[in-house]
Amino acid sequence: MKLATIRKIHNWATLFVMIPLTIITITGIVLMFKPNHAWIQPPTAKGSGKTPTLFFATMLDTIKAVPGANVSSWEDIDRIDVRPNKGVAKVQLKSNLEIQVDLATGTVLQSAFRRSDIIEKIHTGEQFGEWVKYWIFVPASLIFFVQLITGIILFFRIYILKMRKKRIVAEEVLSVE
Repeated sequence: MKLATIRKIHNWATLFVMIPLTIITITGIVLMFKPNHAWIQPPTAKGSGKTPTLFFATMLDTIKAVPGANVSSWEDIDRIDVRPNKGVAKVQLKSNLEIQVDLATGTVLQSAFRRSDIIEKIHTGEQFGEWVKYWIFVPASLIFFVQLITGIILFFRIYILKMRKKRIVAEEVLSVE
């Protein structure tokens, strides 16, 4: 393939991938700091014991009593992350509120908004809709991979040409002598 063709592919692909790749990069950087910043994801509290004794029905009753949680049934809960070694269950609501419950006593240790799930959905394109995820973000990632390959070719092609030029000049000097 000609160098000019590779350069055109590399340049024109940039137009398609620049917005999705910018979103992926910025959200990826934010997600790297997820465990260090409570604004992104609430830190995990420590429970009073390491042996879970709390039943899920009791946990649901506890969560229903949390002000502002607006929980009426299991339908309002997205998932529960049980951490026995820390003695805590992280109950994540569909409203992105995270309520941490002590697995031994059933008391609420912390209630905070969890932004990391929203940031992850933006990162994958899912926040904008399934069609954006599969028809914009996935193709943009594949096109970016093509850009990576063409960029490597362009980068090394320059050095290969310089080495060839030096060899030709050296051969000409040797042939003249």
